[in-house]
Amino acid sequence: MANMFDYLDWRGDLTFVQAPFNEVDNLILAQMCYTPLYGYVKEDGSNPATIAQVAEAFFADVSEDDIEQMDTQQNRGARIFRKMAESKRFSNCTMSFYQSHTDIQMEMQFAAVVIDIGTDAIYLAYRGTDDTLVGWKEDFNMCYASHLKAQTEALSYFQMVAEHFSEKQFFLGGHSKGGNLAVYASVMCDSALKDRIIRVYNNDGPGFREDVIETQAYRETLPKIRTIVPESSIVGMLLEHKEEYTVVRSTQSGGMQHDATSWQVLGRHFVYLTSVSSGSRKLDSAISAWLSDLTEEEMKGAVDALFSVLMAAGFSTVSSIQKEPLKNAIALLREMNHLDPETRKNITNVVTALVKEGNRTVWKVKQTEFE
Repeated sequence: MANMFDYLDWRGDLTFVQAPFNEVDNLILAQMCYTPLYGYVKEDGSNPATIAQVAEAFFADVSEDDIEQMDTQQNRGARIFRKMAESKRFSNCTMSFYQSHTDIQMEMQFAAVVIDIGTDAIYLAYRGTDDTLVGWKEDFNMCYASHLKAQTEALSYFQMVAEHFSEKQFFLGGHSKGGNLAVYASVMCDSALKDRIIRVYNNDGPGFREDVIETQAYRETLPKIRTIVPESSIVGMLLEHKEEYTVVRSTQSGGMQHDATSWQVLGRHFVYLTSVSSGSRKLDSAISAWLSDLTEEEMKGAVDALFSVLMAAGFSTVSSIQKEPLKNAIALLREMNHLDPETRKNITNVVTALVKEGNRTVWKVKQTEFE
C-alpha cells in the first residue's frame, strides 16, 4: 500500500499545471503545516520564498537529531516538508503569511501558512493541535463553547490573506483541529469571499456544536466542505457534522489512524472504504451520551479544573505528562488535594461518566465482533 511519501515519489515530477490539485496534495500541505517554521517564512506577503528555499534554510539549522526530539506531529511535518522540497511538484510553490502563536490567557493555540501552488488558486493550511496543554484545552473547550479564539483567528487570517491575494481563489484545509478551523473560516466569511473558495478540506477534524451547524451560513458552505476520516476515526467523529464524509484506509489501528501519514493512497486519490468501523460509530455515540449527561457549566468547570491541576503540577505540554508516569501521577494527586471538595467532585464525576460510557462502548464492540 502507498502513502503520501510514496505519492511524492510517484507524482513529484508533475507540476500543478500538468496535474490539477487533488485531495492527497491537500493532506500533504495540511501535514506540512505542523513544521515549526517561525523565522523561516515571512509573516506577511512580502518576498514569499519557495518551499525549496525555506527547506534549505530550515534543514541547515535543524539536524536529524533535532527532528527526532520534536513532538510527533512536528516530526511528521518536517519529514513531509523535506520530501516536498525534493519534488518538482512542490519545490517551487511559494510560502508566506506564516503565523504561529499561543496565548495561555486567551486559551488559544493557532498556526497557519499560505502556499501558492502556481495556478490561480492558493492553499491556506491551518495547523492542528500541537503538543501544548493550551492547545489541548482549547480542543476540550469545543465541547461546551463555540466561536473559540482560534476559530475567530482563523477567520481573520483568511480575510487578511484574501485581501492580499485579491485575484486568487482558495483551497482551505487542515488536519485535526486545523480542519475545524478551515471549515469555521469558510462558514463565517462573507458571501463574496465564499464565492472565491473552491474546496474546504477537513482531514479528520471535529465538527461543531448545533449553534453553528444550524446556521444558514453553514448550510450555504456545505457543498464545498470535504471531510475525510479514517475507518476508526475518533477525533473526526466528534461533535456534529452535517456534511457527508469520505472514509479512507489506514495502515494503523484504532486511534493511531489519526496519523495522516498512515492513510493509503492509490494514484491521486485515497483508498476508499464504504463506512467507518462499528467501533468508531459506537465510540462517537458514547461520547455524545457522555456530553449530554453534563450541563455546559459542569463541563466547563471540570475542564478548567483539570487543566489548572495539570498546569499547577508544572506541565506545559502533553509529552511532559507522559514522561515518568509514576512521578507525574503523584504530582497530579498532590495538586488534586488542593482543590475544594466541590471542584474535586466535579472532575471525578466527569471522568467517571466518561469511563462508564467507554466501558459500555467496549462491551458493545465486543458483542458486535461475535455476532
